[in-house]
Amino acid sequence: MKHLIQDRMAIINAVFSIIIFIFLGGLLGCSSKQSKVEDTTCYTAVETQIDATLSTAINDDGLPIEPSTVFNTDSKAILFTFWVGEFPIRCCEEVVISVVWIFETKIIDEWQSVYPGTPVPFSISLKKPQNSFRPGNYQVIIYADLIEKAKIDFIII
Repeated sequence: MKHLIQDRMAIINAVFSIIIFIFLGGLLGCSSKQSKVEDTTCYTAVETQIDATLSTAINDDGLPIEPSTVFNTDSKAILFTFWVGEFPIRCCEEVVISVVWIFETKIIDEWQSVYPGTPVPFSISLKKPQNSFRPGNYQVIIYADLIEKAKIDFIII
């Protein structure tokens, strides 16, 4: 019985060693690929800073006009404009940006895209429903690779 337990422990240790070897090999491969492209920092979604604001309009440069957190039920759309502070130069994968719109506790709209790494603001709109927005408490949340980066509470009156 003692030998059976020792044999099983040896197998578990071997499997664990292989997993660690594969994981470390992936990390080393990632850093070597990155250094061949250019000498720069490799940011992850956790380190990426995203700034955001709400408005009902943007100017020709894509910047919000009169940012606010209070909107009317007859607004045509509410625009969520965001900027990525440190461009997510990734070694091995792309950054997926997700935006979720919430009314009270229910998700009412979602948007998702791979971040192209360009230094311009992006605006995602919540368009007015058929008649008008319902008055109440809303939130918009932005994620980078499923990590919450910014949340804005707003109301519609």
